[in-house]
Amino acid sequence: DIRVELIFRKPPLISILKKLATDENWAIRNEVSKSDYITPEILDILSNDTDSDVIISVINNKKTDYKTIEKMSDKFFKQDAWYDDTGTEYDMGWNCKFIQTLVNRVIESDFSEAELATNHILMAIANHKEEMYRLVMIKHPKTPTAIYNSLYKDGDQFTKVYMGDNHKTSEELLTKFVQDPKAEPLLLMTLSSSEFEDIREAVANHPNTLEIILKKMKFDNSKKVRKAANQAINIRESSAQEKDVSSDLENV
Repeated sequence: DIRVELIFRKPPLISILKKLATDENWAIRNEVSKSDYITPEILDILSNDTDSDVIISVINNKKTDYKTIEKMSDKFFKQDAWYDDTGTEYDMGWNCKFIQTLVNRVIESDFSEAELATNHILMAIANHKEEMYRLVMIKHPKTPTAIYNSLYKDGDQFTKVYMGDNHKTSEELLTKFVQDPKAEPLLLMTLSSSEFEDIREAVANHPNTLEIILKKMKFDNSKKVRKAANQAINIRESSAQEKDVSSDLENV
């Protein structure tokens, strides 16, 4: 294809790259977006593309101006999704990939910790109602602590488990998790290894903590955690025995 030859010509004519940036073939546009000779102006044109590969390539290109990245982010959050050239909405898997690419680009940029903590794009994700988008930031090892602890929203299910196993999570938030009477056994299992003694003790006292976890907590480094675990096991065993006696009496 002559168009591909023109893209890989060294150096290619900028006017040709600009023209090919609006080519009807998405593969051609995608190759243009990855060209070593592309300019921020052409990347800005490509930022309006509807093809998923082109969109990701534009964000990943270090030559893309940060204002262009912000424009793409604002467009996504205004629509709450991204659409292809037929008007069909991309699925959640792709939307999360877009968010992941966006987060990587922002965090790997030359921003200070303080600048990242108030970054427009990161804040938009942190305040979004979609848990899966916030989960992307929770999983990122370089998410600023100042934003990290605001990523959980009441009602979230998946974020709890990941935050329960991250040293960035504040003791205050972990306390909120473990005090929930509906806390899931998986979350409690994660919190049973918390660095905070009071959190581990609360896990031992929680009725939803699995017995296998309680038996493991009997050997905790903390005396009060060991005591709580032993008491919980004894109470459950006594309760089981009482049920057995009641069942026997009913059968008499």
